[in-house]
Amino acid sequence: MHRFCKIFVILTLFFIYSSIQAQQLAYTVRMDNPQNHTYQVSLQYTGLKLPMLELKMPVWTPGYYQLMNYAKSVEGFQATDESGKVLAFEKITPSTWRIQTGGSKALTVNYQVRTGMSFVASNYLDENRAYISPAGLFLHPKGQLKQPVKVTFVPDPSWNPRIATGLDSVAGSPKTYIAPDFDVLYDSPVLMGRQRS
Repeated sequence: MHRFCKIFVILTLFFIYSSIQAQQLAYTVRMDNPQNHTYQVSLQYTGLKLPMLELKMPVWTPGYYQLMNYAKSVEGFQATDESGKVLAFEKITPSTWRIQTGGSKALTVNYQVRTGMSFVASNYLDENRAYISPAGLFLHPKGQLKQPVKVTFVPDPSWNPRIATGLDSVAGSPKTYIAPDFDVLYDSPVLMGRQRS
């Protein structure tokens, strides 16, 4: 009986691990025309297994204990399936978007985040620098905060190539980073621009 329980636990963990590994969340953050103070964010979600997906924007950021209305800065939200078909969605709370996936196994979500004043708990972008407070930039799938995340930054080509962040870089991809989960991502601000090496 003890051996049966052990095998059962191992198999259960294997299937959970396989399911998690099959899902991938990869973000690309572009800074086209930084003088417009707007980030362009693209989320590629593969291994989707849900008839609908809820994406949430936090209302807090680590180390700053005040409610933040980050979602008000999100514009141009759009979701498409793997064939490019636009998917229906609705904003069901001030910080939650519900997408009807239509059985798609992969989807792309594009949106813009408009920035305002330069402040430690908010995003900022201009022609000289970019500061990212991740909680105010990255939507996360509801109930999936423990998912690993990959992020690629595409800064203005005239900027210093160095990116300052606590995230782990991907070998061979100097502008791509990984986080083991959203808690780590949200706790890792990013700075880039015309900074000194």
